[in-house]
Amino acid sequence: AMCASASVLAALRLVLSHTLLHAEGEERMDSLSMLTVMAPVCAAGLFPVALLKEASAIRESKYAQDSSLAAQTALAILAGAFLAVNLNLSEFMLLGRTSALSMNVAAVFKVLVVSAASAVLFKNKLSELNVVGYVICMC
Repeated sequence: AMCASASVLAALRLVLSHTLLHAEGEERMDSLSMLTVMAPVCAAGLFPVALLKEASAIRESKYAQDSSLAAQTALAILAGAFLAVNLNLSEFMLLGRTSALSMNVAAVFKVLVVSAASAVLFKNKLSELNVVGYVICMC
């Protein structure tokens, strides 16, 4: 149920973003403006949940206790944030030139590639249910 609702909400986000990127007149937004609007909203929605779920685990973690590990962790988080901003910007740029449907198809393909790479590179197991789900998505 959580996975299905996440998929529906992601598709809704893409459709709404597509609507704003392709609007007529003053309502139309460019990719960078879209990113500056969407990122704070997403952060505001995720931060309280992350704080409730992860605060105690972070406090007790060895990465929070050791300043050297904390600095390495902060650097890794900043690198991930940089990649995430660029991914979102490229997503909005692509969405501005195509449709939400194209983005959803690309997202399914991305999940397939990441899952296959995970299985090959990290020897993660794909269950029969995973394979059936991938086949259904590709049909």
